[in-house]
Amino acid sequence: MDNTILRSCFDVKDVEDSMRYEVWADSISCIFDIDTDQELRNSDAFSAVIDAFRFDDFMVANTKTVETDWWRTPFHVARDGMDHYMIQLFLRGGMRWQTQRGSGEVKTGDLIVFDMAEEMQSHTSDFNHISLILPRARLAPLLKNPDGQHMRCLRKGTPIADLLSDYMILLDRNLPGLNYNQLRPLLPSVLSMVAVCLNDADDPDQSMTLLRHWRMKHQIKTLIATSLGDQKLNPNMICDELDVSRSNLYRLFEEEGGVKNFIRQLRLKRSLRMLLIDPKAMVSQIADECGFSSPSDYCRVFRHQYGLSPRDARRNSTPSSKWHLGPAMELDREYENWLHSLAG
Repeated sequence: MDNTILRSCFDVKDVEDSMRYEVWADSISCIFDIDTDQELRNSDAFSAVIDAFRFDDFMVANTKTVETDWWRTPFHVARDGMDHYMIQLFLRGGMRWQTQRGSGEVKTGDLIVFDMAEEMQSHTSDFNHISLILPRARLAPLLKNPDGQHMRCLRKGTPIADLLSDYMILLDRNLPGLNYNQLRPLLPSVLSMVAVCLNDADDPDQSMTLLRHWRMKHQIKTLIATSLGDQKLNPNMICDELDVSRSNLYRLFEEEGGVKNFIRQLRLKRSLRMLLIDPKAMVSQIADECGFSSPSDYCRVFRHQYGLSPRDARRNSTPSSKWHLGPAMELDREYENWLHSLAG
């Protein structure tokens, strides 16, 4: 992208009251499904504002909106392909969250870390938070436990949490006055500050073990990603290629439901991206290129994972122009394109 700091200011205040929620839901659907109380949807009290900045493959967004339910489903994760960490600082309001691995609560002043490659659901009160979105490729190598950050909370009042909070507030406050040449030298410091804070609470011995595991797992994931189209890709092939024992391989991918499940999920994610990027690609071609044994097997597994057929997924993803009429045309929705392009 251009060597510049880009800004996008989305605000539904000038949209007709009855359309505000629908415009917001359509906009934020680029990464989340949402739901809001029916009475609030049609009220003049409904509001949604995102003031976002993008520089290189980083983003900072200051968001304000009303009480909302949020979902990031396997379909979202596969469709947008985002492989970033997102750290949110709640300046006002809070959140209750839930994943398959647990649940928790975030209060005003707390920070919460999202792994955008993972699913989640949450409920937020009226809130204002700052989001710092960082590329995994640049942050993960600095972390002692890169795969253990999803929905991790840093509590207000602890020195490290307060330090990172102050840093994010200063960054959000000063971005409008900075130019790219001033900001670019600071990006390594941003990554270092975040890494130091996320690494602070870890036990040193345990962290070194986790780091070694992550490096091995990263090698395995790279091999899998480059071999998805090969139907011979299986645990035996991985063990032979990387000289790793089967027991260690299974242990590394235990949280993903096993290495076979991880391969299947990655194939499904890639196939969904191919469906949406190339509307002319045949389903049979996609099934073959993603390593499925047959188109029928692919369609069966796809429907089981996402609840609809590959053709329906392609049809349902076609952008709607329903909310791009009248006042909604004047909205700045460029931040949506940034989120899509961050995933490459």
